Amino acid sequence: MKKLLSLSLALVMIVTCLAGISFAADPVAEVTNGSKVTQITDVKELNSADLITPDGKAVIKFLQDVTTTGRITLPNPCTVDLNGKTITIQKDDGTLAGNGIQFSERTEPTNLTSTVKNGTINCGVVGVRVSKNAGGIIMEDLVIRTNGGTGLGVYHADKNNTNIIRNTTIFSDIWAGVVFYNEDHQAAGTKVVIENTTIVCPKEAGANAFDRNDLIKDDNITGNGGV
Repeated sequence: MKKLLSLSLALVMIVTCLAGISFAADPVAEVTNGSKVTQITDVKELNSADLITPDGKAVIKFLQDVTTTGRITLPNPCTVDLNGKTITIQKDDGTLAGNGIQFSERTEPTNLTSTVKNGTINCGVVGVRVSKNAGGIIMEDLVIRTNGGTGLGVYHADKNNTNIIRNTTIFSDIWAGVVFYNEDHQAAGTKVVIENTTIVCPKEAGANAFDRNDLIKDDNITGNGGV
């Protein structure tokens, strides 16, 4: 009887101790900025100017696939290495929705260039959105699937920025595969390089609002209206 009582007390003590232990979630990504490395467990943590600093030096490396109901918002230019992982933005019912990765609007223009590379983005609107004054974009080694928008959208496109898409596949069910425009919906003077890339969008142009400064080579770009 005493042994049984002792065993019961020991089990109670173990359960009590375990109840006080907080088990940390596995990190979904890590952010390297200089010598500082920060691991995050929720992609919402990336929307921090203290973490993704204005100098554009932050590097985000994903450590696992992410499925979420809201876009991944980045406050400043940076490098996003999907590291072979898949980002999926969807509603609670599982249908694709919203933007994938979005670089936030800035009050002043920047000549910095962000990079998104090496992975897959599934979403409902814009795979990678570059907002006003958010700089240029390099996209490489990506697969982007969107059922209601465009693979890349550069809004208020600036002729001073670098924009490169290479070794990427974009599937867009409704809108153009790639869109650059400013307030007048024209990408006036915007320089764009697209190479070794496949863009498929059955309902609109494969690449929309380009001017004569674009360079397109070794690609398979198809759409209702062409390039």
